[in-house]
Amino acid sequence: MDVSVIIVTRNRCRSLGGALEALMALANGGPAFELIVADNGSTDATRDVCDALGKYFPEFTYLYDPRPGQIVGWHKALAIAQAPVLAFMDDDVRPYPGWPAGIADAVADPRGGLAPGPIKPVLETAPPALTPELTAEGG
Repeated sequence: MDVSVIIVTRNRCRSLGGALEALMALANGGPAFELIVADNGSTDATRDVCDALGKYFPEFTYLYDPRPGQIVGWHKALAIAQAPVLAFMDDDVRPYPGWPAGIADAVADPRGGLAPGPIKPVLETAPPALTPELTAEGG
């Protein structure tokens, strides 16, 4: 596999389901990637979503840790990630087609070590007034 995609989540099963469905569309025909979902103590249907959709990925791991915090999830996932390239993704992001290939290409140059890109989250509520670039009118 070329890329380890890591998602840390807590009590956002609907948003996570959308992210997993978007990744399912990328799982065929592109670079191989493993998907790791680190659950930081969810009390909603996060586990059920992972059980239902995880089977569609050749390499899928669900991790549960009751301690909240993105750093906790990152560390748990990093301990088991198998690919040489790590891609961190939030549960409200829907990657574009070609995203795993773009990551692999971006880090193919030995001078590079980080490949940030544009992110357009799917927001559950309107963003605060301080972030107009996240609204349809602002961006």
